[in-house]
Amino acid sequence: MTNVLMLSSDATLLTENYSNTLQRHTQYAKKLGGLFAIVLTKRAAHHSKNNGLTIIPVQKKFFWPYRLLQVAKKICQKEKIDVITTQDPFLLGFIGVLLKRKFNIPLNVQIHSEFFVNNYWNARAKNKFLIMLGRYVLSRADTIRTVNPKVYAFLKQFRAKRYWIPIATDTSLFSIKKNYELTSQVVFVGRLSPEKNTKLLIKAMVIVQKKIPNAKLVIVGDGAERNALQSLVKKHKVHANFLGFQQHKELQKILHQSACLVLPSFYEGWGLAAIEALSCGVPVIMTNTGCAGEILEDGTTGYIVSPYNHTMLAKRILRLMTKPSLQKKFGLAGRTRVEELLNKDKLRKQWIECLKQTASE
Repeated sequence: MTNVLMLSSDATLLTENYSNTLQRHTQYAKKLGGLFAIVLTKRAAHHSKNNGLTIIPVQKKFFWPYRLLQVAKKICQKEKIDVITTQDPFLLGFIGVLLKRKFNIPLNVQIHSEFFVNNYWNARAKNKFLIMLGRYVLSRADTIRTVNPKVYAFLKQFRAKRYWIPIATDTSLFSIKKNYELTSQVVFVGRLSPEKNTKLLIKAMVIVQKKIPNAKLVIVGDGAERNALQSLVKKHKVHANFLGFQQHKELQKILHQSACLVLPSFYEGWGLAAIEALSCGVPVIMTNTGCAGEILEDGTTGYIVSPYNHTMLAKRILRLMTKPSLQKKFGLAGRTRVEELLNKDKLRKQWIECLKQTASE
């Protein structure tokens, strides 16, 4: 039995109907023996305990790092914690270092994005401090898990044992698209924030609409850029629907109705939206970030494009939009690739083994 304390920023753990995340962590808890997840959340939420998974929400208000640290200390004092894992190498990672030092518990640090290796992210002034903090945390970790092969290569410079373990996907939660008839709908799924580069997609849709006047863009998600993007859509007279966040079942329906998913991001952590689209048998067009190159193969399960070239993006959209047979070919190949490379049983074993190995450090 291995008891794990996890410091998490994944608020979907607090949402019961977001079945993939909650189900995955419940399975981890069953296999480990006990998983205590302290989860950062913007809204108040309730403490829960089920099947070995204990979720303790901490609201992200002023002095949240101090409050989270105090909650974590109480758990370490009350429970026999064998390993600590943090879902980022920054503030959560630093809290993990403090806990390791105080309680002498081995520390695993997770990296779920292209931190340290993505030029766009590295160049932003506000990330300079995070880079220094992250390097400090990584130098004191016992093991490091990343979902990204580029980050895995970067981690070679640290003494900690490194693991490349992508996020497992339960494809049984996704139904495969059945109808690949001609459709003029394109979908974007994600936060509406600068790094998602949604403006490039809107510019591409201007070109697409000149060729296919009834072409439509569906935007699933919300964020700080929503008003600016709505203004840009209005300015260029792009047919677009802003749907906000959608639950799992509704998102599947939207994906099934679309010719492709487009993610024009400057950087992605893993690209969960791309994985979900491929799991539904829907081809993906995205930039060379996240799972691109590993799960998404250019010309096989979709296309990889530049985050600066809206003309090429428009050409790729038009090619898929006008060729249902190609949609089907790419989509089914994508589903197969997810099933082979992101097998939930195989990756679950790898992640649990990583935590158990860390506990023995």
